Amino acid sequence: GTLAQGEVRHAIVLFENTYHAAEDVLTEADLEGLSHQQLCLARNEIYARHGRRFKNKDIAAYFAEKDWYYPSIDASVFDANQNSYLSEDELYNATFMLGYEKRKFGKSYY
Repeated sequence: GTLAQGEVRHAIVLFENTYHAAEDVLTEADLEGLSHQQLCLARNEIYARHGRRFKNKDIAAYFAEKDWYYPSIDASVFDANQNSYLSEDELYNATFMLGYEKRKFGKSYY
């Protein structure tokens, strides 16, 4: 079954706190408890925190509710210049999370 919106929020908040408190590289143990949707949103949060706009309506709507989200960079520009926007650890984590998501669930959620 799908998680209620509140449960998704709760899990992401837990993830945000873990991720931002650590600000270091993630391991599979950090991701094990997340659902497919949570994992996808958590990965995209790395981009969202740097102002990346999202073409996917569900992702865009999710981050639009966040008071810290200021969409300012077109997706194509951001994606072509990730090294300029993301730290080494953020790049590693985003790549690691996508790999984990594909291994565990076969594809990206959105």
